[in-house]
Amino acid sequence: MGNCNYLLAHVLVNCVIFGFDGKKLSVLLVEKTDRSDAVSNLKLPGRLIYNEENMDQAAEQVLYEMTGLKKIAMKQFKCFNLIECTPNPEDSNRPALEYGDDIDRLMIVTYLSLVKIDRTINVPKSDSAMWYSVDDMPASSNRIIKESLKEIQEQFANKPQMAFELLPSKFTALQLRMVYEAMYHRKYDVRNFHKKLAQLDYIVPLDERQKNVSHRAARYYRFDKVQYKKKMACL
Repeated sequence: MGNCNYLLAHVLVNCVIFGFDGKKLSVLLVEKTDRSDAVSNLKLPGRLIYNEENMDQAAEQVLYEMTGLKKIAMKQFKCFNLIECTPNPEDSNRPALEYGDDIDRLMIVTYLSLVKIDRTINVPKSDSAMWYSVDDMPASSNRIIKESLKEIQEQFANKPQMAFELLPSKFTALQLRMVYEAMYHRKYDVRNFHKKLAQLDYIVPLDERQKNVSHRAARYYRFDKVQYKKKMACL
């Protein structure tokens, strides 16, 4: 093979967990301590993979160690090169600072998930973990987060049932609209949204309205999984 230069590559897993709290879409970040700037130190949960772990095990363990969250469905999304995915040149030195290894190339395997932030997924165990609003992410934010958000948005468009996994079993049109507005960072016309809602037979209006509210009580709806599967089978 001659004098080929083979790369000394290390593999790191990153968990990109998007959460919806009923109003806004956020991403779960942890604070690293390798630099003094608090904003720059917010990173995705991740670490190098141990020899005895496979990819899925490493991702699950990383999430639990850094946040206390477990039993969250995650899917492997994409592989990144650290040098290509960060706007901050200092980040290319972060693995060596954290692990003390001579790392020539770091490959990042990304796991992706979308969850409802509720009683079971609320305040992470670690004081360094926090939900960070996607709307507040700087323009120069991590490429991994940008591409992961784009992937979630595409999945959301192709699999409408994802919206209802973020809502209670019975919901209002406003609650559903807020899911879409948070996901795509845009406002929807109320009348047009209601018209579209009425055309979907898997969104069933209930003979029940909100109680004890200061405004006009809104009607509740439910998601009909059977009708949804029938509709998707015909597409």
